[in-house]
Amino acid sequence: MELNEKPTETEKDINEEDKIIEELERRRKELRKKEIKTAFDRVEYTELNKTVKKKRRARTRRKRKEFVLNILEQRKGPKETQKNRNQKKIAQMKDNNGKKTTDREEILEICKTFYKSLYEKTVPTPTNTRTQSPDTDDVPSFTKSEVRKCSKKICAKTNHQVQMTSQATCYLLQGNQH
Repeated sequence: MELNEKPTETEKDINEEDKIIEELERRRKELRKKEIKTAFDRVEYTELNKTVKKKRRARTRRKRKEFVLNILEQRKGPKETQKNRNQKKIAQMKDNNGKKTTDREEILEICKTFYKSLYEKTVPTPTNTRTQSPDTDDVPSFTKSEVRKCSKKICAKTNHQVQMTSQATCYLLQGNQH
């Protein structure tokens, strides 16, 4: 609609319908916040819920119908209708100052600056001196005699605690030494 044009009858109806829905939602919100709720208030609240749902469904149905008719008037097919029908759009967004904007170009600019600043940040990588790379061979060497001595100490301690199971473990740890 141009600035100089007067709104058509359907646009007036749409605006009035939106105002009615907003008024019903406002009344419903007031009833929800009310502390002392009488039986009459509860009934009114449920009736308002039903009415708002019906009005919203009717509005959505009407908008879908208008959308399809508009596509058909432009001589485009059902594929075009399906492509454009389910697109989600951002209606408004806040900038860094907290000011809401509905202009598409400004919303794109806000998104651009947000992601630019997000990806420009360099997070320092943690340096852990305890972890070693698998390429380094800094593992100290052990001799067979050192391993045998340690296993005998372990077996001696466990033999006192548990008889049969620890003896089998000691036998396995000692590596069949006889």
